Amino acid sequence: MWSAAGAAAKLVTLETVSRCMPAGILIGVVVAIFSLQHALLPAYALLLLIGMLGGFFVVPLNALLQERGKKSVGAGNAIAVQNLGENSAMLLMLGLYSLAVLVGVPAVAIGIGFGVLFALAIAALWIWQRRQASY
Repeated sequence: MWSAAGAAAKLVTLETVSRCMPAGILIGVVVAIFSLQHALLPAYALLLLIGMLGGFFVVPLNALLQERGKKSVGAGNAIAVQNLGENSAMLLMLGLYSLAVLVGVPAVAIGIGFGVLFALAIAALWIWQRRQASY
């Protein structure tokens, strides 16, 4: 069975982990497009695409985190810190979403805003990482 996670394992190594960054940017773009959907079938297809891009994006980054964590604080501690960061980010996003709904921002605008923000954040991280690698 082919999956994005399996493709990531074959195409991306720890030395070439930056290859997964375009998938992260595309996640944001597809989320913004998904927010505009009114029909069920295209929404299903976009959700499937988001999942595939997510697998291609997250699997190599988790492998890199575990490898670097094993050398510094231990893989288990690195994963624990990652989970704390992810849960904190989810709570922050939930709070921001709730605030946006409270002030009357439409759900579609929130979805588009999140997708654009996500794509820009990953693009900025990718550019920063490439500049750091060139020094």
